[in-house]
Amino acid sequence: MTNAITQAREAVNEAGLDSSLLSVARNNLAILLSDRYSHADDMKDLEEAIRGARLALRDGGLDRAAHVYKLSAMLRKKFAWAKTREDLNEALIFSKQSVDITPLGHRERARRLSNHAFCLVESLETESLEMTTSLEDLDEAIDNCHEAVRQAPALQQGYVDRSVALGALSTTLSTRFEQRGALEDLKDAIYYSQIAKDEMERDNMHDAQQLNTFANTMGRRYSRTGDLQDIDRATDAARRAVDAEPPGHANRTRSSVNLATW
Repeated sequence: MTNAITQAREAVNEAGLDSSLLSVARNNLAILLSDRYSHADDMKDLEEAIRGARLALRDGGLDRAAHVYKLSAMLRKKFAWAKTREDLNEALIFSKQSVDITPLGHRERARRLSNHAFCLVESLETESLEMTTSLEDLDEAIDNCHEAVRQAPALQQGYVDRSVALGALSTTLSTRFEQRGALEDLKDAIYYSQIAKDEMERDNMHDAQQLNTFANTMGRRYSRTGDLQDIDRATDAARRAVDAEPPGHANRTRSSVNLATW
């Protein structure tokens, strides 16, 4: 990946300030840097990726729906690390734009709907004196997640989109359960999380996010029922989520914190 980033930097330098290729070159570099951050956990990569993505958006000439989705995802990554409300607010604005301008039936719509749902959930869960997300927004997010699940193919090549959509649906339902206390939401959250986990295991995947989502739903049910089998399932899934992340990575630390919760 280092060589690819070096070549992408050269492409930016060679494009020139007045070149129509500059926005494309900046966008490509931003995506590579964001991907490297996901693996190496170097915040400098993510910050540079966000700066480049902003410049590319300003330059124009790109698929706006795709670009604001990617910028939103980058800002969500930064929020997960820095917990700065401004990053999340901006991620939410861009995620909403990406959904609004992506046509029904578009192959990328499921992914963008899921990203927007996660932004809404994180906004609700973040303590702030200036809450920008309402329970009506959460209801809309759940509807969007149902749409995302319907659109994402249940095939190996569609695993990522379907897995993310199922996880987003489970997370939004679980969040609404925490807000309103309706047991039906918790039952549905567990149902969809179980499907995501089963499909992940069927395809020999090890997705820490899905495992943590399943652990959280089991933990919430244990808090209501006191069933020790639920806490055992939660602990097992949370432990597997830790093992799915490389040593030293921030995501492994977050999974370890989740494991300690149960």
